[in-house]
Amino acid sequence: MTFYGKGIQTREYEISKDAPTFFAKMQHKYKNKYGRIKYGMIVYEDRFESDKFEYWVLYDREIEEFEKYIIPKSKWIKFDIPSQNEKDIQEMSQKFYVEILPVLKYNLRDIPELEYYHDNITEFWIPIED
Repeated sequence: MTFYGKGIQTREYEISKDAPTFFAKMQHKYKNKYGRIKYGMIVYEDRFESDKFEYWVLYDREIEEFEKYIIPKSKWIKFDIPSQNEKDIQEMSQKFYVEILPVLKYNLRDIPELEYYHDNITEFWIPIED
């Protein structure tokens, strides 16, 4: 998957405020020029070993002033969250990592996780190994 976007650096305990603030700022700045932002992405420095993250907002078409980001082909676990509210998204993400992941028989891939915002839902995509 190829995306074009911009990101910020954040940490585990700051992402819950940094991501929504950055998303709102970017939406305000670019919505009229490029349309509504459809994707968010969390990039881990070293999943489970570091508290350093990046949060990105993404478009699925080329935009010269944005960075190109290619996500390798992968299998994904996908959850539909019936909301685009940041608190609902954060709650589901936390629930996944604390309650669901420990009982699954999948290993996570070391690539970003995605959020796809459409039709008043958020698709939460987590990359898994084959």
